[in-house]
Amino acid sequence: MSEKWITAWGMACCNGDRASANVGRCTTRTSVSSGINGKRLRLRLSNHYGKKNLVLGKVMVETGQYKGQACLDGKETIHLAAGEEMCTDALEVPVSAGEPISVSIYYPQRTRPISGNSTFIQTHSVPGDYTARDFAPQALRFAATRYFRPSPSLPEPLTTLRALDVCTEEENAFSVIALGDSITQTGYWVDPLREQLQRTYAGSATLLNMGISGNRLLLDTGARFLPGMFGQAGLERMDWDVFALAGSKAVVLALGINDIIQPGMGPMSPQIKERCSAVGLIAGYAKVIAACHAREIKVIGCTITPFGGMVTSNATTETIRQIANDWILHSGTFDATFDFAAIMADPADPTRLLPDYDSGDHLHPNAQGGKALADASDLPTLVAYL
Repeated sequence: MSEKWITAWGMACCNGDRASANVGRCTTRTSVSSGINGKRLRLRLSNHYGKKNLVLGKVMVETGQYKGQACLDGKETIHLAAGEEMCTDALEVPVSAGEPISVSIYYPQRTRPISGNSTFIQTHSVPGDYTARDFAPQALRFAATRYFRPSPSLPEPLTTLRALDVCTEEENAFSVIALGDSITQTGYWVDPLREQLQRTYAGSATLLNMGISGNRLLLDTGARFLPGMFGQAGLERMDWDVFALAGSKAVVLALGINDIIQPGMGPMSPQIKERCSAVGLIAGYAKVIAACHAREIKVIGCTITPFGGMVTSNATTETIRQIANDWILHSGTFDATFDFAAIMADPADPTRLLPDYDSGDHLHPNAQGGKALADASDLPTLVAYL
């Protein structure tokens, strides 16, 4: 029976240089779970934004039935050069979808791993090498909120763990990638869609959350931000947040809103001259589609949700949104579409979110809104025909 690798859990990579704690001579422990059943696993470890080489003294993996050390080329100490991302050697660990998997990383040198994300994973940290021991009661817990971190200036250890690959004998196993911004990163629509997918495909399919708060499709984070803090441009990060991952069948593309509203939002935002045009945004979508199709990956386009009430909401930005959404729905360029905008819009004023779905900032849907998006987007049925 043939085998193949599938990325069964993962998170998008961004630059946490000013948000990461110094983790020298301590252990971080991160809890994740696989969306795919398999017979072995490997870890993807990242120093993508690192400016120096990163030394991992020990990397331990633990499930309910297993505890063992991950190596790279047979070596227990793993060295990641600046900008490097590597997969560990395979571990002969049976994996069940939904089963908790704990990854402990000991950093023997004073360093700051800065490549990571706060996509709602739980990371704990304690001084010393605790890779083979229970964490002490004084362990510091760092778990992203269901919205944003309280402040980008608050330090937290960013795990070097980037993704988890599973080797499966399921011939038709696959993953779908949600490539988006904070509306994706919150998980409010991604999580219930993932649950739908996993119920339907019983451990042979999963949805990966590759959302980054503040991310734009066309441009990196503006010069007045720390470069890369909100991720590099969607067009650029596809290389590592989509194409470098294993077993992707489709991408759900939910980017573009920050290209419209972020420039000119405030003194720390990108300059107004960086606001996209509708033509530019459409050209960006076309590039995503072409790049994915060249790799036999399908693309599901999501319309841009309303943002009336935001400081940069005006006739110009609303026109850009409307033109882009019309193209997404009617150009026939995407393999399929989800009309998120129609679901979220207030019938009394379609330029604004429905109050019941508004988190309070007139931009981000709340949990109820996310569930509405998931309920209206039949991903399990759709991917069967892609």
